[in-house]
Amino acid sequence: MNKETRIAIVVVGLIGVAAMFVFYKCLSASSTSQACLSFEERLLVASPFGKSMILCSATQWTDAIRFATKAMKKEPDNPALYYVRGEAYRCLERYGEAEQDFTKCIELAPDFANAYQGRAFCRSDQAQAILDEKKAIELAPTSEVCRVYLARSYERTGQPEQAKEEWKKLLDMNPDNPNERNFAAKGLGLPPPQPEGMRIVP
Repeated sequence: MNKETRIAIVVVGLIGVAAMFVFYKCLSASSTSQACLSFEERLLVASPFGKSMILCSATQWTDAIRFATKAMKKEPDNPALYYVRGEAYRCLERYGEAEQDFTKCIELAPDFANAYQGRAFCRSDQAQAILDEKKAIELAPTSEVCRVYLARSYERTGQPEQAKEEWKKLLDMNPDNPNERNFAAKGLGLPPPQPEGMRIVP
């Protein structure tokens, strides 16, 4: 998986963490006071978890791990910390450590879909990965990312019919999204959709 794809996955995951973050109040400074600050200034005023999120979003994975680990000493039961550190481990391809952090996040926040998806990505056992991906979709049925990964897992495990069903569902979920249409078309063995300006109208 290339760097751009890993970054896209992390961005999607961090959006989910932001929702969890509201409940656990991990940042010491308000977003209003930080809105006009530079990257370096935001790092200076942020809590350890705040630093880890900022660094993770900036693809500085090792530093994100360091600050998340530091924050865990004060908040050992905060699931968002384990999720962010798990994402950083995953982007460094340290999958065993990432899986452990995603599992801990799930123990603390069993309804957090992104943690199941993150753990599925790291699992060497594809059958277990599929179970996690199904759980992620159960919790977040409108997530295109979860649907793509489940379809690909079915393909890798020699289950083409199940994969096609997931690609069809993806296409039905958001037929006007060109990225999703391209994913689904490739999965279904269809030619890529024509750009809007080139589409032939009968």
